[in-house]
Amino acid sequence: MRIFVVEYASRSCGVVLHRSAEDPLAWGEIGSEHGEGVLGSHMDYVATEFLPLSDLPTRTADLIRAHLSSDAAWEQLAAQHNDRAAALLAVCGALSRTLLKLDDGRSIGGLELVSEINLLAGDRAYLLLDRGAFDSWRDGEGQFAITRADGSVESGKVGFNRGGTGGSLHEGFDIQGITGNRDVPRIQWNYRHCDGLADIDVDGYAPWDIFHHLTYANSDVRQWYAKYVSKFGQAPFKVKKVGGVEPDEVKMTSQCPLPHDQLTDDERARAVEQARVFSSLLESSGDFRAAVDGAADRRLFVDVLRSPRMSPLIGIVAPALLEQAPPEALRDYYLARANVQLSQIDASEGLRQAMRSRRDSTADAALGALAEAVDSSSSSLAEPIESLDQLARARRSLEADEQAGARLSRELAHSRTAPARAEREPAVWLTRDPHATADPRLVRAVAVELPNVRLILVRDGSEFRVASAVPWGPAVKPD
Repeated sequence: MRIFVVEYASRSCGVVLHRSAEDPLAWGEIGSEHGEGVLGSHMDYVATEFLPLSDLPTRTADLIRAHLSSDAAWEQLAAQHNDRAAALLAVCGALSRTLLKLDDGRSIGGLELVSEINLLAGDRAYLLLDRGAFDSWRDGEGQFAITRADGSVESGKVGFNRGGTGGSLHEGFDIQGITGNRDVPRIQWNYRHCDGLADIDVDGYAPWDIFHHLTYANSDVRQWYAKYVSKFGQAPFKVKKVGGVEPDEVKMTSQCPLPHDQLTDDERARAVEQARVFSSLLESSGDFRAAVDGAADRRLFVDVLRSPRMSPLIGIVAPALLEQAPPEALRDYYLARANVQLSQIDASEGLRQAMRSRRDSTADAALGALAEAVDSSSSSLAEPIESLDQLARARRSLEADEQAGARLSRELAHSRTAPARAEREPAVWLTRDPHATADPRLVRAVAVELPNVRLILVRDGSEFRVASAVPWGPAVKPD
């Protein structure tokens, strides 16, 4: 088979795009054991050859037995839902290599934080955590240390927030945190305070790799198994290529039981109304600045950006610099960053639609331009910011990328042929965080997820105002 008909390389994202002469839609990643599709990762692999429960690590086996009641039930799960079994083992394996430091100086294993399994899904696990231990870990600045398979140690701090440029807040949860943006695979926790429920997954791709991160396969370890094994060690299962694997999207639907943990109908309606104002401004202008200026509480928006405990820039900008940087400089950096991310997401969606309807030199050229744009901006998006000079340089670089991304989005807009998505009701939920000290209104806020943005809104008298906004794009189904 002739492979290298068209080739583009993205150095920062590590993506090399290729097209097969025999199958012009078979885009994949060269140099990888598994061929992830570029415009919505291919789902080709299933898990197989699971170890019996008796051979699993003791803590993992105990949690599974408590959830499923018997070894036979585990064998049945592995046979009927290999994705759920693999996701659970992958999460437990990653947590078992992770040490968490509590605020009293003690350290506990990441899996020790888990009290029981709540719900299984194909790309994550819903687990109940010890609330006291979790609060102690967060109060201790979320310090962690992962012992990699090669014996080296990755250490850092999980800065929890309500979603940011590196990790998204999932529906129904209060806060989220990640082990990092650059060192992937990584662990992500979404957590709610009312009962200690956590949505934990392992991501295989960096957040600025738009070709892969915003896909189901990003947190399905079967599709990038070799990367998981390289970091977290041999998993207690293997994978086999079968092709055409469907995602198993299981969402937690349980709610916190007490009234003060739930939205009223009036709160929900008013928050959604204001969220749609923001989303409409963003869609009509294509500019995050215009939407923030028109629908956000400007002072509070900047206060949240500057907060080491809540900023959507946690994990990118050093905590001390968040507080020290001139407010407008930090705001301009964030808005340029948001525009770059949004334009790339929009361009990839436009290209995806165009490529579904036709394949020609124009589409090939557009794919090359998109790959180059992603590569150009990735270093600026990924660069940790620890000084004012770095902040200024990254902002200037992003502003240049912002112009290029806007042009690319406009060009690809002419190629869109797929029908517009039917409008659906947005996901809306209450998010409570006792640590939100920048403004009392932030302790009880509303999260709204729309197709192009995820928002945190707070009450302003009888209305709601946007306190935080993170660019977003609809997760794409596998090609």
